[in-house]
Amino acid sequence: MDTVKYNQRKGLKRYSVPLERNCSLGVVTFQNPRARDYFARIVNISATGIGIASEQGIEPGLIWFKESLYGKKYGVLIWCRLEGLLYRGGIQFIHLTQAEDECFQSQLSKQPGQAPFDPEGDMGMLIASLKERFGREFHGLDASEPRERRIS
Repeated sequence: MDTVKYNQRKGLKRYSVPLERNCSLGVVTFQNPRARDYFARIVNISATGIGIASEQGIEPGLIWFKESLYGKKYGVLIWCRLEGLLYRGGIQFIHLTQAEDECFQSQLSKQPGQAPFDPEGDMGMLIASLKERFGREFHGLDASEPRERRIS
């Protein structure tokens, strides 16, 4: 039977994932924007996001799931911290418009390897636009505004 935890602060139920479920995800980091690939295990899920565990620390950024995850394609890594031998993180689901999705995918296909994106280019403008649209989720995730739970 699923373990259910209720978060009183957010008024959400989080459900543990009874079967091991792994996901491959990409991140465009907010600090020095560049695309990076990661592999994580899904620990729990709620209506608004997922909890993950990974062997590597993941910097906060725009997440894209390599395969649709519970019908979701994108999210924002809100926090990541070391707990024991694994890094735990929280991803808030977000929805990109069709134009944002096309711009994002186009920029990814043009970028060689893990080279940084031009912060003044299309990807930088997309990230800035998303920060404005999803202000609460992005608040404090810039390198210039360190968060207590941010991986350094």
